[in-house]
Amino acid sequence: MESVQGDRVSSGVEGFRLGSWEPPDMGVSKINTDAGVMEGVGVGLGAVSRDAAGGVEWAVVLQRGIGCDVAMAEAEAILLGLREARRMQSRKVIVESDCLIVVEDLTKHRNGRSELFVIYEEIRQISLFFESIVFKHISRKLNKLAHKLAHAMPWTHGRRFWTSDLPAEFGNVAVADISNII
Repeated sequence: MESVQGDRVSSGVEGFRLGSWEPPDMGVSKINTDAGVMEGVGVGLGAVSRDAAGGVEWAVVLQRGIGCDVAMAEAEAILLGLREARRMQSRKVIVESDCLIVVEDLTKHRNGRSELFVIYEEIRQISLFFESIVFKHISRKLNKLAHKLAHAMPWTHGRRFWTSDLPAEFGNVAVADISNII
């Protein structure tokens, strides 16, 4: 887990759970992210923020016709989620992704020269905004709503954002993610 409090950072990977979605503590937003790389179509990024009761605070989709590899897309989905959390003035966040390599790279502070590491640096910079931030790797089966958002149809290039008006097609998926709350 990586926790950033002010400019103090601690790291280590924890939090991989197979069975149940865990709600965040009161006052903490849990942001689930995912990406979908569709050959010949483009990349879809999805992020959803939930409160301690499991309620959807907001959800966002960003779709574009430019492709990239899966790790890059997953990192961009995390960045999208963090940008929205900052815009919505969240101060304490848990970010969950089903992409182990990206979570490990972020929590172990891996550096490099590829475009992927440029995205990591942007994530690290925006992380300074938050009072606390934790990155967790989770099972894909606990990330259904973010997955559905990343693959949202109809495919429409651009950004879509919802708060209380989440489309009905996402309603059952939103409930499925949290149906086994601990």
